[in-house]
Amino acid sequence: MRDLLRAALGSYPTGQVAGTAAAGKEAVRLAGEHRPGAIVMDIDLGPGMTGIKAANALKSARPGLGVVIL
Repeated sequence: MRDLLRAALGSYPTGQVAGTAAAGKEAVRLAGEHRPGAIVMDIDLGPGMTGIKAANALKSARPGLGVVIL
């Protein structure tokens, strides 16, 4: 699903996919490195940090960041 979403979002001429992550901690780390304007996050990221916790951590660090949770 992640690859399909990346391909779909990457096909827009005004957007760019900065990266993908399989886990919450990885998503937070990548967002810190790439500083995207928006993030699409799955609510269920398996064991560890959930999508909700990752989204909250990202919004705390960058209040203007757009987050879409699936």
